[in-house]
Amino acid sequence: MVADNAVRRWRRSLYVIFGWHGTLVGTWSSRIPWIIKQQHLEIQSFGLVAAGVGVGAVASMPLAARFSHTCSARVVVWWLVGIGVTGLTVTAWAPGVPVLLFGLAALGVCLGTLDVIANAEGVALERAHGRPIMPGLHAAWSVGAVLASVGGAWAADDHLDTRTHFTVVAAVFAATSVLASLGLPERTEHSDRTPLFRLPSRPTLTISLVAVGAEFASLAAADWSAEYLVRVTQAGAGVAVLAVTAALATGAITRLIGDGLAYRFGAVRVVRISGVVASLGCLVVASARTPVMGIAGFALVGAGTGLVLPLACAAAGRTSPNSAQSIASVFTVVWIASIVEPGLLGHVAELSSLPVAFVGVAVLCLVTAAGAGTLRLPTA
Repeated sequence: MVADNAVRRWRRSLYVIFGWHGTLVGTWSSRIPWIIKQQHLEIQSFGLVAAGVGVGAVASMPLAARFSHTCSARVVVWWLVGIGVTGLTVTAWAPGVPVLLFGLAALGVCLGTLDVIANAEGVALERAHGRPIMPGLHAAWSVGAVLASVGGAWAADDHLDTRTHFTVVAAVFAATSVLASLGLPERTEHSDRTPLFRLPSRPTLTISLVAVGAEFASLAAADWSAEYLVRVTQAGAGVAVLAVTAALATGAITRLIGDGLAYRFGAVRVVRISGVVASLGCLVVASARTPVMGIAGFALVGAGTGLVLPLACAAAGRTSPNSAQSIASVFTVVWIASIVEPGLLGHVAELSSLPVAFVGVAVLCLVTAAGAGTLRLPTA
């Protein structure tokens, strides 16, 4: 049994780590228009380049699951801090597309591995705590992402150079994450028998596929919302970033109250309603021709997608004694979606338009709503 004060330190540390994960994503997403302009990229080319983050994350998944069971979480976090700092700063300072791809891949390795480590720790903490806490931890992610996007909006509006912006964020991330990792518990049992790769179990795979629809919408909002407002509604750069902020803010709000919702109504009902709300948001986005309507649509997308991933991770973590392996399977599917999403939406936008692309995303959200019952699967 973990002592109460140790549980509190553990939880505080995870709040910081989840928060910084969101901050890295929000920082990168908020300056996408600058990077597109700086690198002279077409919309379809950017979609392919942005997939570098997902490639790095997927490549890290087998090692992430193994490290979770063979190494201390705090040591892994220290390594990830170095990789994340490198990826973020290289992304801003890249003299060309090849170096930009390297930076994005390094950022993906950091984000992907941290996904598995932090969520596996969250499942273990949830067991020690005795009630749902995963939405609350993911709320810290959303708060970090919101603050980062607000900072990005200010930086874009005041024309702060992205290289300075990213360098400052990387330095603060390094210092605070290393300090926060000291509150993670030391592993008392190490296992070197965890396989490097294992096919996901059927329950884990079904949970992963349910999560993908909502996550695809969340990724689309992060990658395309600012560019959508610029291209479709003729918004300025500072206003356009508010679409990212709106989606992240409503996602944060739903996650802040998500522990109570999951405890009262159950994961299945919450995910089903979430899928419907996310689909409605995508349809509002697709019909938006003014910045206000576009921001409102992305706010609905954020509200509808906020609780799906944390509840899916908690459900997957209960399907196997090796929670990190199951969570790695979920994030492998999610990050594969992140590889496909920028290129696919960029291709559809080139062939037709961004509004048409978001109609397709709305259909995927309905798949999440329809499959919510899989979160009721028996646990191991």
